[in-house]
Amino acid sequence: MKTYIDAKGILTRDCMKSQIIYQFFVDKPLNGLYISFYYYPKSTSEQQQKKLICEYYIKEYPDAVQSEYKKEIEKEEYFYNLLTLSIDDDKGFRGSYHKHWMVDEIVIEKESATKGFIAGEIKEGNWKVTISNHAILTENVTYHIKVWGT
Repeated sequence: MKTYIDAKGILTRDCMKSQIIYQFFVDKPLNGLYISFYYYPKSTSEQQQKKLICEYYIKEYPDAVQSEYKKEIEKEEYFYNLLTLSIDDDKGFRGSYHKHWMVDEIVIEKESATKGFIAGEIKEGNWKVTISNHAILTENVTYHIKVWGT
């Protein structure tokens, strides 16, 4: 087993709509590539937090619809953070993870892969893992990503 990435980070709301890109080099063909990815907190239901979220994000909408959207937002019980993951090899896209789960294990092997990823040879070359920060609605989000191969 060879570990390519083992990284942790803390993201704030200012990181929303941005990406974190980790690149690594596979120096010989692998039987499989494995990714463990988690982040927390997943959601918030605190009233004060909901008020801040509403004030912070409602300005993203046109003035004409802000009051209607504000009413809809205030009805929600929970607000969810969302970080997604995608993987590319030298040839391009190998899959993506767009789920609201906090923890996931991803497998890419020659004959099989986790749903959303493309099975196939894990060839020598440059690989890239991208974390896209779609929604950071709590004060911050902590994440951990580990990538290894066998």
